[in-house]
Amino acid sequence: MMSSVDELSTEQLNFLVRLPMLLNSSLDISRVIETTVHHLKSQLHAEAATIFLLNEQQTELTFWALDKGTAAGLKGKKMPADKGMVGWVIKNQQSVICNDVANDPRFFKTIDNESQFVTRSMICAPIIGPGSLVVGAIQVLNKAEGEFKQNDLLFVEQLSHQAALAIRNAQLYNKAQLQAQKLE
Repeated sequence: MMSSVDELSTEQLNFLVRLPMLLNSSLDISRVIETTVHHLKSQLHAEAATIFLLNEQQTELTFWALDKGTAAGLKGKKMPADKGMVGWVIKNQQSVICNDVANDPRFFKTIDNESQFVTRSMICAPIIGPGSLVVGAIQVLNKAEGEFKQNDLLFVEQLSHQAALAIRNAQLYNKAQLQAQKLE
């Protein structure tokens, strides 16, 4: 059964309407990601939210954990692009909802072990930019109460579309800035 935006709450729909302005208020990629993660986590009442950015060679992911807790120490950590659910999501360009990660063979336990964070449930969606270019993935971890539902997944997917454009714009801006500096 296909989900539709009609299944989102009024609060979530209002947020998605305001999201382009929030995300495009800066060309600083760190700020764009920080804004995305903060709002995503609060909208879904989750313990954590992360964004993984794919390198240009599409072999490595940079972990952007911007929570104030234990996961904050993982910011900037690198991992192979083919590991875990995030790797599966990027490879298959499909979203995943899993309310029991311990029993999912795609789950990559290394990050939990290093951060001492316990992931119980997860939503993961690819961040696909213009021209079907995958720039990374979004993960939302551990719904505070109950399980993640299809409308939560739909919300993450809608947010990922907007985040893809903002992240790609920030990447292109940074690249142009570097080129300008080289020319000087």
